[in-house]
Amino acid sequence: MTNQATERKDLKRRLEALALENQRLRNLLRVTDGVARPLERPVLAPADPGMVRP
Repeated sequence: MTNQATERKDLKRRLEALALENQRLRNLLRVTDGVARPLERPVLAPADPGMVRP
């Protein structure tokens, strides 16, 4: 796999992780604003070592 293809795959993975985190945060805002009820079992963002900052 070329470097460009690897980079594209990594960017796609990161974009998907950010989209999931964005949805999770939007849902949390709906709960804190009183628009929606909290989930019985909250959904945690998937662990992504690439997203962790030291």
